[in-house]
Amino acid sequence: MEKPLYILDLEATTGIYSTSSHNNDTIQLRPGFKELLAKNRAGEIQIAIATRAPLYFVEEIQENMRRLGHPIDCKIYTKEDLQLADYRLLAYKDYEQVYQDYEITNLESQTIILGDFLRFPNLKNYLEEDFKDFDFTTNPEVLTENNSLNDHPFPDKTSTNLALTSTKTPIYTVLPQPWTTQTTLDLTYVMDYLEKLYKKGNNNFKKGLEEVVSNKEVQKVESNELAQKLLRIDNPQDYLIIKGNKRNWSSLERLM
Repeated sequence: MEKPLYILDLEATTGIYSTSSHNNDTIQLRPGFKELLAKNRAGEIQIAIATRAPLYFVEEIQENMRRLGHPIDCKIYTKEDLQLADYRLLAYKDYEQVYQDYEITNLESQTIILGDFLRFPNLKNYLEEDFKDFDFTTNPEVLTENNSLNDHPFPDKTSTNLALTSTKTPIYTVLPQPWTTQTTLDLTYVMDYLEKLYKKGNNNFKKGLEEVVSNKEVQKVESNELAQKLLRIDNPQDYLIIKGNKRNWSSLERLM
């Protein structure tokens, strides 16, 4: 694999595609997503989309995006590919097929997950300032409670794939969901930060993360709480929470 792999969740991470359950009746894109698709199409970057949404819904979105002139032409993995059999593990996705397809040999250095933060435990809806002002470093439990994050890479130690024989997992990049914030973090800013992180680590996301110092715009957290609670194993997960500042947030772009 020559380029690093960015694995993005679909709904809320890249945009809003439904006003009701799995019915593609709207398309409101996160700012920067169209540009990201164009960069992937040009071979400048390598992305895959991994969603727990069903195949039929994803196909509706693909058809509408194609009709609107912005085809999602990267690989998309759906519920049928990612859903674990045990429904108690909804916070996890099984990315093994993704790793195999892209010939990932080092999960921590070569690939990174991007997903959206859904909710705080005691706050039904949150706004831009709620997300930006919250200190995740002193309150890391919010990352593993109340299904706030559902894109954790499953640490499959039983796989025959050599890349998965350890419990090391890719960094989980946490973005704000746009349903209640309305304005949201621009993907162009996010991807620029992650590309610099990769280069800072000498083409290694994990080593780049080690150089990050938590501040108002970016925070890093390591937690093994979810794995201990659900899997009864010690599997520290690295989180990178990206907040940006006011100029990095803007409105969703409605296409449909």
